[in-house]
Amino acid sequence: MRTSIMKLSGSCIGAGALLLGAAATAQAAPTPQPRNAVECGSAPGPGTWNSLCVSVVGRGQWVRSVEVSYDSTTAPYFPTTFCDVAAHVFGMYADGTHYSDSGHVGCAQGAADWTFTINPDEDVFQAGSWLCGTVSWGGQTSDPNCVKIEPTL
Repeated sequence: MRTSIMKLSGSCIGAGALLLGAAATAQAAPTPQPRNAVECGSAPGPGTWNSLCVSVVGRGQWVRSVEVSYDSTTAPYFPTTFCDVAAHVFGMYADGTHYSDSGHVGCAQGAADWTFTINPDEDVFQAGSWLCGTVSWGGQTSDPNCVKIEPTL
């Protein structure tokens, strides 16, 4: 299992004051934006080089989406046509229930991408758990590529 421990956290800049001559004007703090945590590795496929990347978009335990990217290239760096590739993502919600979703592509050339949308207002992931993705091609499945879910401090 390929893993990376990455904190999915946004930062919040406190309200500041901008002094213009003798007058002071307060500025509102910007809204924290989602951050990505990405893990990539090798994957099965028809090309000379086949790779899988899993990107988790969110803040802390609140995940907005999991994106899976699959690339297949043949020497000297030409996109490879592939068929019947499936992506699978899985993890654990904060309440201990399992999250799982999957997608499939018939045929594509060079790359396939899947976005698995999650409702961060309702679906919170367990701190310390792993959110993982795999791809399958030709009866072979990649090792999981995983991102560790850390709480926002």
